[in-house]
Amino acid sequence: MYDNVSEYVDSTEEILRAANSGGQRGLTEQATCESIITRFISTLGWDEVDKQRPFKVQMGSQTKEVDYALFLGDEDEPQAFVEAKPEKRQLRGEHLEQLRSYMRQEWVEWGLLTNGRQYQLVRLTPQTDGAPNLQVLIDVGLEGISESYLPDIMSKGSMESGEANQLGDDLQSRMGVIDVLKDEPTLIGEAINSVDLDNEASEVGEMLIKTLNQRLVVEAKATHTSGRPQNTFFSKKRQALNGAEDTRVVWMSSRPNGIEFLRENSAWGFVKHPRRDPVMLALYVSSPVQEVKYVGEIEDVVPVREFSGIDDTLRQQNDGKYVITLSEVVELEDAIPFGEGEATVRGMTYTTLGKFKEATTIDDL
Repeated sequence: MYDNVSEYVDSTEEILRAANSGGQRGLTEQATCESIITRFISTLGWDEVDKQRPFKVQMGSQTKEVDYALFLGDEDEPQAFVEAKPEKRQLRGEHLEQLRSYMRQEWVEWGLLTNGRQYQLVRLTPQTDGAPNLQVLIDVGLEGISESYLPDIMSKGSMESGEANQLGDDLQSRMGVIDVLKDEPTLIGEAINSVDLDNEASEVGEMLIKTLNQRLVVEAKATHTSGRPQNTFFSKKRQALNGAEDTRVVWMSSRPNGIEFLRENSAWGFVKHPRRDPVMLALYVSSPVQEVKYVGEIEDVVPVREFSGIDDTLRQQNDGKYVITLSEVVELEDAIPFGEGEATVRGMTYTTLGKFKEATTIDDL
């Protein structure tokens, strides 16, 4: 893929030079999409059948359009939105806010804002105490794409495997540490004062990093506020799960940090109403775990507006979706691993308890 990305950068630079030479006025938004952005999306492995443009978003009484929506397989929920601007127009905060509103309305986690010259990758993450947070993880020019994490996160393969979520989590963690250091500059001073600067440079660096890590942990513990008590799940092997062989099981994906919602609420959301009346729900935890790790019996499927476990902001943002409440949630001792990738992790996938018990990898589900 990386050779293809380099070729894309080189060819795009030629297109931009031609569009702005000899009295040319640059590319319009439509021309930018046709000659640059569509090629970039295809370079990342997304075929024509995987992307829809434009994608209509209902915003109150108005219908808006996102330039591209990226889908996996036959899923009906987009994995990412791509919003395009003319190459001659600089990206501004108002453009990010526009993309943010689309992502929040459809609850799409990943977004890319680009004019073909500049690329801003953003991620929408839920917040337990308010509106979801939109964070710019990557802001890079055309020439820097190959050296950035942008292709690693936005490629179709990364979205399918869950690697995109892992890389996003890593980037946000690093940015969080940087924010702590910016807010607490004395941490750096205290760390430097605590090490012996007469040692070799490598030894000084190692001691400085170790001391900073210790101080950051102290700060994190000092500022941590605990929420509601979390459930501790019993562990159980799959063969010990109760139910007939043909009991219907629906399974879906969660990011590792999404399990906090499961522990706090013994429930899973925010999803469409499941079809086929499943009896049990299982959760696949994406990279770095990459296993079907939790399963519970479905108690009820509750409209978000009637679910009391979230605040009003989240309730309004997810109106029209559902929360699946669970009983007897267990953590599997013999979790089901990802496998060779023959099966994709989709929004909702259905199987039977018999297949669930015997599965070697998720390919068997």
